[in-house]
Amino acid sequence: MSIKNILKRVLLILGVVLLISISIDLVGLLVASLTIQNMARQSVRFAATGQYYAAYCPGDDGSATWGAGCTGSHTDGDGGAILSTRSKEIDIARLHSIHDWADMNKGLLSINANATWNQPGYLHVVVCPNNIIKQPKSYKGPKAVFGPPSQGSFSAEAYGHCTLDGREREDPGDVSGCRDPNECGVVVMVDYNYPFFCPLLRIFGPYYHLTAARAALIEKFR
Repeated sequence: MSIKNILKRVLLILGVVLLISISIDLVGLLVASLTIQNMARQSVRFAATGQYYAAYCPGDDGSATWGAGCTGSHTDGDGGAILSTRSKEIDIARLHSIHDWADMNKGLLSINANATWNQPGYLHVVVCPNNIIKQPKSYKGPKAVFGPPSQGSFSAEAYGHCTLDGREREDPGDVSGCRDPNECGVVVMVDYNYPFFCPLLRIFGPYYHLTAARAALIEKFR
């Protein structure tokens, strides 16, 4: 066999391998995109119903240990002030429960739990109220601004975030203080950095930033 024929066969094999690896990534991107879309959809449905796991109700010992029962007389779980209202304690339990629900729907995503926003395998879920723009001056709830994620962008600002009263934090939303319950909503945003398998695609970057965001009206559960 001549060297020319050997080179042809080698190039053919490399071409097939490259095509297979690109196909794997294309299928992987599609599956990952559908998965995080489902995460956002299922999580916002859970958030809108006001459901929560009692195990996430704050404990009354002032520590980070959580205990059952949102009684309205517990601390914030970090040694802070008494929350005083059952409604506030339920919101804490709801937020943790929504994240749990999202985690249960992550499927077979290749996740790096230690990754930061600019690394492959990063998965991030943000829960934020979605009713702020329509509120009158008499609205007593948190003043929130949520930044929807931008798919394919690689800056920190392109990832979902929620700012309440000028501070970066999450909130599951509530119908309290709304002039119209039909304007009270919650949004769940999901970011995922899909890690490329194909070496050729890694030339453009080690991952692709996938996003999903879903909003829903909150049911009047209190």
